[in-house]
Amino acid sequence: MKTNGALLLLQCHCPGLPGTEDPRIVKAVRVAEKDPELQPALERQRAFDQRILTALGQVMLPQTFLGSLAGAAGSRPRRGKGTLLQPVVLAIAIGAAVLVGWGAYTVWNRASSFPGKDVAIRIVEVNDDTTVMEMEPKKDAAGALNDWFFSKYGFDGYYLPPGFENYQAAGARLFRQDGSPVAQVAIEEHNMVFFSFKADDFGVNLGGNDQWHIFTDGDWVAALQQHDDACFMVSFRGSWDDMDDFLKTKK
Repeated sequence: MKTNGALLLLQCHCPGLPGTEDPRIVKAVRVAEKDPELQPALERQRAFDQRILTALGQVMLPQTFLGSLAGAAGSRPRRGKGTLLQPVVLAIAIGAAVLVGWGAYTVWNRASSFPGKDVAIRIVEVNDDTTVMEMEPKKDAAGALNDWFFSKYGFDGYYLPPGFENYQAAGARLFRQDGSPVAQVAIEEHNMVFFSFKADDFGVNLGGNDQWHIFTDGDWVAALQQHDDACFMVSFRGSWDDMDDFLKTKK
């Protein structure tokens, strides 16, 4: 099975649902489990499925709706499985499940999207192309690099949220993305990379309310925050859940 074919079939992989035992999907999963290039895609799919299942589990149907299911069988009283297996009741239940599932997916998708996300993804992709030679060695706290970025590059948009200032930097540099400056700092702990840039330079608009927006790109996961016109982004290799757990330590 070719890589592209396996990637398409992995999107149909959802353990526990009818149809997922399709031999082509099963084969794609086996291929992904053994292929280092496909393993991240499989893990992302599994993480996505788990988030959707978690969201569905938190949805409580109103009692009025549950009551309508009981009454949909008609005027004749029925008990036990007879009521639940009636076509009308099954149709209503299945329709409700589809609507709830699609609603949860839509909410999750909107929460992970934002103006300027395409640029943020391209900035994260710089991680794969950055070499050690391009970074200037900096053995200092990340929060102490403000003056260095200004004196060396004239960049006055360097910003770190509270809780990130004391991480030890290993190297730093300023590069240009689409012609605008971006500060990049390599962090020793967890092989993290910090980015700082101005929101207006890239059309990013998160509302400036310091809320985190998590997204993934390949085997990288990133979280972006906007404070006024300053944007800060932290990235490392991992999953959406890894970043979510990391950010919880910053509250």
